[in-house]
Amino acid sequence: MFVVLEGEGTLRVAGEMLSLRAGDVIFIPCGPQYPHHILNTSHADLKYLSISTQERPEVCEYPDSDKIGVLTQGTTFMQRRRAGLDYWDGEPKTAPQQHSLTRRLRNSGHCKRAVTKAMRSRFILAAW
Repeated sequence: MFVVLEGEGTLRVAGEMLSLRAGDVIFIPCGPQYPHHILNTSHADLKYLSISTQERPEVCEYPDSDKIGVLTQGTTFMQRRRAGLDYWDGEPKTAPQQHSLTRRLRNSGHCKRAVTKAMRSRFILAAW
């Protein structure tokens, strides 16, 4: 939520340009369908409050610069979307614990095909 305290400007949100002035209160839903940017389009200062839950971690998309930011309590990670890595990049070619657990599940008779497919993820294996 934003509260405009002083000045005038423009809010760019979801492809629209909206005028802002002192006293305006703006609420923008979360999600990639509502990218937003407050611009000072006047010659005077534009002052506003930005009110947030500050829940962490937070993932932000910056479509103008093709970046994704991941913000945690003490760390911020920013990367261009096109510079992304494959999930398995740098991981060992074989994961013995993965093969062993998957084999045990398959042999137990309690493992359905969808579960077997989901278990191939190292992240999910760690949770089991």
